[in-house]
Amino acid sequence: MNIAQAKQILGGDITTNSKMPGHCFGIHTDSCVVGGKLRSVPGSVCASCYARRFELFRPSVYAGRKARLEALQKALETSEGRKQWVEAMVTLITKRQIKWFRWHDSGDLVNGYHLAMIREVASECPGTQFWLPTREKALVNEFVRAGNHIPENLTIRVSAAMVDDVPPSVPEGIQTSAVHTAFPIGVECKAPDNGGKCGDCRMCWDKTVPTVSYKKH
Repeated sequence: MNIAQAKQILGGDITTNSKMPGHCFGIHTDSCVVGGKLRSVPGSVCASCYARRFELFRPSVYAGRKARLEALQKALETSEGRKQWVEAMVTLITKRQIKWFRWHDSGDLVNGYHLAMIREVASECPGTQFWLPTREKALVNEFVRAGNHIPENLTIRVSAAMVDDVPPSVPEGIQTSAVHTAFPIGVECKAPDNGGKCGDCRMCWDKTVPTVSYKKH
C-alpha cells in the first residue's frame, strides 16, 4: 500500500499540531459519546470544548475531521475494512518514520473495535510512541478486563469527567488525566510555562506517570 492509497482509506491524512511533537489523527467531535453528553454539563472537562469550537469556525477543519470519521465508521463495519484501516495507518506512520503520535486531538473512541484497531497499529509500529487520551472509561475498562494486551508503546489516559475532580479508577496498565483550576491533581503539565508547547516534555506518553493534570484554559 502506498501513501495515496492509505490516505484514501483513512478519509484523509494524519496531521501535525503546533503544540506537540510528532503527528495526530483527529476525527469529528460527533464521535464523542461520553464527551457529547458532558458538553451540556456545567463544570465538566468538555463544557467548553475547543475542538468543537474549532470545527464550527473553520469549515476546512470540519470537513477534514468529518471525512476521517466517516471513513472510520465505514471501516468498522467489516473485518476486512478494519484490517485495511490498520494497514493504512501503519503505512503512513512507518513510511514517515514518526516517533511520537497522539490519537484524537479531536474526537474519541467509537467502540471496542476502534480501540482494538489502535492497539494493532501500535503493535505494528514498535518504533513509535502512542498516546491515547479518552473519556470512554467504560469502554477501556471492558477492553482491558477482557484480557486484551496494551502494548508498551501505547499509553491510554482516561480523563476525569469534571474539572478539579480526581481521575477515575482504571485497570492496571492504564493511566489517567485530570483538569485543574488552581492545584494540580497529579503531575502538572508544563506547557503553559513553555509558550503552550510540549517542548522536550513527553509525560503524556510516559506510562510511569500515573496522572497528568492540565490547567484549565
